[in-house]
Amino acid sequence: MNSAKLIIASFVMILASIAVTLFFVLTSVGGAKAGGRSSAVETIDDSTINARVKARFAEDRSVSAMAIGVETLHGEVQLSGFVETAGEKAKAETIARGISGVTSVRNDIVISVTPKSALPIHVPANPLQPIKGPIMTKSTVGEYIDDSTITARVKLKFADNEDVSATAIGVETLRGLVQLSGFVKTENEKARAEMIARNTPGVKNVRNDIVVLP
Repeated sequence: MNSAKLIIASFVMILASIAVTLFFVLTSVGGAKAGGRSSAVETIDDSTINARVKARFAEDRSVSAMAIGVETLHGEVQLSGFVETAGEKAKAETIARGISGVTSVRNDIVISVTPKSALPIHVPANPLQPIKGPIMTKSTVGEYIDDSTITARVKLKFADNEDVSATAIGVETLRGLVQLSGFVKTENEKARAEMIARNTPGVKNVRNDIVVLP
């Protein structure tokens, strides 16, 4: 029964992710600002690469397509999210590098541990300190739903804030730990995005892997 619920929850999250992605793509083409993108054509090209990478992940059973985020700018692909092994992280990068149109890959995927050997995560009191200890994977339906809710809340806050490019920033969540990825124009925008995420209900800590364009 729990297995069936996990499958259903996973399917719902995939559909939600697709819907959000389509919304942001349409918004970008319509003229909304996206960090560093200079034309609608580039946005479409990057979106095509994104779709190709995600499709290949979905076809390959050795990687968790639902757990890996993909952001693309000028052919540079950034991978984010949480996986259980170094092998899966490496495989995801290999797949991305083999996609037509990809010029380079930045692999910011976080390696987590399996539920059976999971240990409590240490969240430092000082948010500027690095997170220590293993990151745990989701093990219940409730955790999938809770994390997807947090992700949605953060994305909505980005969309409501003129200081950040909602279409340029990716959000992945694991047990309250939010990972930010994507490409922005300034350090201030990167810092602002992190502040917004930290002030979102349910967020325990933030890993900021946003890339600031030169």
